[in-house]
Amino acid sequence: MRHETEFDGLAVAARQQPRIRLFEIGRSYSAGGGEPVEAPRIAGVVCGGAHPEHWSQPRRAVEFHDVKGDIEQLIALSGEPAAFRFAPIDVAYLHPGRSAEILRGAMRVGVIGALHPRLARALDFDRETFVFELDLDPLVAREVPKAAAVSRYPSVRRDIAVVVDRRVPYAALEAAVRAAIGAPLAGLALFDQFVGEGLPSDARSLAIGLILQDDSRTLTDEDADSAVASAIERLVGEFGATLR
Repeated sequence: MRHETEFDGLAVAARQQPRIRLFEIGRSYSAGGGEPVEAPRIAGVVCGGAHPEHWSQPRRAVEFHDVKGDIEQLIALSGEPAAFRFAPIDVAYLHPGRSAEILRGAMRVGVIGALHPRLARALDFDRETFVFELDLDPLVAREVPKAAAVSRYPSVRRDIAVVVDRRVPYAALEAAVRAAIGAPLAGLALFDQFVGEGLPSDARSLAIGLILQDDSRTLTDEDADSAVASAIERLVGEFGATLR
């Protein structure tokens, strides 16, 4: 992978561009057991405004979750987004509280995070800058899709809002909910996040939608309530979550 991207970014920032989005696709070489390992990768750098200037959008700086959302769109191309997860990482060039490794199963396929403040100062960046790198091969390693019958029975949705420590990654919460409910969980979506007034400074509130469905019968309210209770019990037991 070439290394001009960071210098190109400096040049663009020096030209007073308020919103920077740069990416590069190329081959990367890393040390292997014997010979160098060659792999196609995509790398990017992001800083400035979260959205193009427009009257309908409030002005704010790009955040970790904005960039993570872009990465999730790339991961969706694999056809198996549930096979990927984000986990905290500690590397010298990234901010220890705003970085993560990207895993497919047990294999690391990328990293994402804010540049470490010391490195940002050394590069003369005057605003928080996010970078990412992602292997492309895992995005195309997929099974051939198989057709499945659409369930004849309706789905049931239940929403829960839990308060958890900010350091707990959402991927860990999602995995716990899936394990607690099992097969009846047909879908899961994080649809809101709140931090600020009314919550401890180290906590965040997450609103999660649970889609429940069975292929053999219509779920009752008791079935749905039992599934929700199982999910909440797991979140409380593993992460000290509280209902909001």
